Amino acid sequence: MLKFATASFCLLVLASCTKKISEDFIKDVKFASEQINVSSFSEDKKARNLQNTIALRNDSNSVLRVHSQTLENTEALKVIDQKSNEIKMMFAPQQVPYMGQITKDINCTQAVEINCKTFESEKEISLLMNLTATERLIYGSCIPDQEIYKSQLLMLYCKNSKTLYEIKYFYDKQSGFKKQIAHCI
Repeated sequence: MLKFATASFCLLVLASCTKKISEDFIKDVKFASEQINVSSFSEDKKARNLQNTIALRNDSNSVLRVHSQTLENTEALKVIDQKSNEIKMMFAPQQVPYMGQITKDINCTQAVEINCKTFESEKEISLLMNLTATERLIYGSCIPDQEIYKSQLLMLYCKNSKTLYEIKYFYDKQSGFKKQIAHCI
């Protein structure tokens, strides 16, 4: 009985946290592109429910994942810099696992547009990266046949609310967004 009560309490807390994140996100962030209709998305049943994260999917199989955390400006800059380094290292040239005379390293940066620049304005600090992803929403495949989605990874820090959003938008490989998909209000 205690296990059931604990599980029920955890589910209630998770549901209320997800609702709060959704509400805060909608108040804090405005999507710049008319092609992204947030109201057309519904909860992604395939996604794991993580604390401070919402996962949404729409009929055209686009996926929107948002993770939020409250941070001070300097802490947010550190997290943004860390994410930038993680992505850069994922696509950095690496030594091949065998010794050969023809190939000395593996590199797929030519196939991937990595634009890890941080932008700052009065309302926000952002880091924008346009990447590709596999069917399981994984970055770094470097194999064109496995890359099902294009993705925009946006680290968006809203100064007014002191909230850092990690927004991952996965969409059809034939479509594309070069500009930042969201901004702080």
